[in-house]
Amino acid sequence: MTTPLDEIKSRLDLVDYIRSYVNLSPSGKSLRGLCPFHKEKTPSFFVSPDKQVWYCFGCQKGGDLMKFVMEMERMEFAEALRFLADKAGIVLQKQDPKLLSLKNKVLDILAEASKFYRRSLVKTPEAVKYLNDRGLKNQTINFFQLGFAPGPPAKSWKNLYLHLRQLGFQDNEIEQAGLAVRSEKQELYDRFRNRIMFPIHDFNGRIIGFTARILPNNAETEAAKYINTPETLVYQKNKVLYGFFQTKDEIKNKDQAVLVEGNLDVLMAWQEGLKNVIAVSGTALSEFQLKNLKRFCQNLILSFDMDRAGELATDRSIGLAFQAGFNLEILSLAKGKDLADYAKEYPEKVAEVINSAKQVMEYYFEKIFSEAETDSIETKKKAVAYLLPRIKLLKNPVEQTEWLNKLSLKVKVPEKMLFEEFSQTNSVLEAVPDSDESLPAVGESLFIKSRWERLAEKILGLVLQFPELAPELESAIDYFPFRLQEFARLIVGLGRDKIKNQSFPEELDQSLLDYLILLADYEASLFPEKFSPEQEIKKSLLELKKAKLHSLIAEVSLAIKEAESGSNLGRAELLVKELIELTKKLSEVEVENVV
Repeated sequence: MTTPLDEIKSRLDLVDYIRSYVNLSPSGKSLRGLCPFHKEKTPSFFVSPDKQVWYCFGCQKGGDLMKFVMEMERMEFAEALRFLADKAGIVLQKQDPKLLSLKNKVLDILAEASKFYRRSLVKTPEAVKYLNDRGLKNQTINFFQLGFAPGPPAKSWKNLYLHLRQLGFQDNEIEQAGLAVRSEKQELYDRFRNRIMFPIHDFNGRIIGFTARILPNNAETEAAKYINTPETLVYQKNKVLYGFFQTKDEIKNKDQAVLVEGNLDVLMAWQEGLKNVIAVSGTALSEFQLKNLKRFCQNLILSFDMDRAGELATDRSIGLAFQAGFNLEILSLAKGKDLADYAKEYPEKVAEVINSAKQVMEYYFEKIFSEAETDSIETKKKAVAYLLPRIKLLKNPVEQTEWLNKLSLKVKVPEKMLFEEFSQTNSVLEAVPDSDESLPAVGESLFIKSRWERLAEKILGLVLQFPELAPELESAIDYFPFRLQEFARLIVGLGRDKIKNQSFPEELDQSLLDYLILLADYEASLFPEKFSPEQEIKKSLLELKKAKLHSLIAEVSLAIKEAESGSNLGRAELLVKELIELTKKLSEVEVENVV
């Protein structure tokens, strides 16, 4: 039996339809272009003309023609069906009786399949043992209606199919339910074989699909660990949250949901007392899921895998959840552990584990600053590059300002400079970096050598070019950056002749010396033919002193703000006195410069 959707797909070409939204160019057997669902500079949106499917490797959205219309036009299934029917010249009734009949048949088939799988589980000791070994109790297994799909080396690849045929269901109906696939000979066989079956329910408790986990001893060694029901009349994966039907009342009562990645995480957490837990079941979190969840709670805790790929998915989920208006926290467990592992190891602590969840920005700050020494330039660069696009996720300007101020104190960069960089930064939703190597591009300009450092290097270069100027450095060494002070002392101690003959001791930093010699030649090329080295170094030393004092004043000002924010008034008072002294010194140098 041909459905209206089949008829639509036979009349409308996916590529032709998508071309009205996306510029596509050939890429192997596929076509590619910039994804219409998220901002990107490099094409990650691919379309297969042969398969009539599309997928974006950036935002992980994909599907067929119907799915594209639903995403692009923000339509529900029935609305999209009518929309495409008009384009295809197909007349639909307001609610096509055939389509409605098929939908009901599909729901009946899925319900019967679940009963079949549950009976099969009881008859399969190795499957029950696997679930028990994972920590699941029979009460949990029964409550969530887990089952088992038999397969090789059992009777055949058609156990469920033959059972459903005996119940009177037709091939097309079984196929439309997503439970069977066709062989090259166009014969139907079971989609799920030798797998633990996790039924997925809709809001009303009807089974609309399955997640299937392969048993470790499966003969099909190359099979995927998890597979799901494909998109059907009743199942669209980006509209469903696993466990939501069973936990929605608890979510509403607590005004809070704990969102995890896997089915087992839900089951183990629920079993040990965390009853308001749900899962995304192997797909990216969608706006539709969040919108539906928002009807039940304002507070959301995310507990996702924090490897690199998982972190990017979490960033996207955080951005969407902020946009949806949730109060967000992050639950970060020990490295390599998910909630199922934690529940098995510490069952008595599961119900309270959410108390350790952190505010999103608090989590981000702790993560980036725990990786290395805070005072290193590289850490500061990485921190700014990592945090600015994430602070951008916050929609409240007051919150943004609060976290930018904290970042300013942490990396010792003036607020004005940080805010300016922030204004030009995209959020991670708008521009997700491909790898850690691309991170320092954000905020890089904040950590280039300061004018103070460049002046110090220029002065040392002048001395290497004009050794007679070396004594001029002696009274100004304390104004040099710390990394150059020892070098400056050694140069002064060498004297004119040794510098001129380049008789440098081994303890002198050779790489720095090589750089300064090149710098000396470069500086010399910039000087006019007639210039006074003595006047140039005196002027540069005065500028060095001013730059040093300005730098110290900025650091002390930041320290005062940090002390005041921590209510350390005693330290703040001492720092204010230090600031007054530095300002006085700067005034004296300014006068000296005028004279």
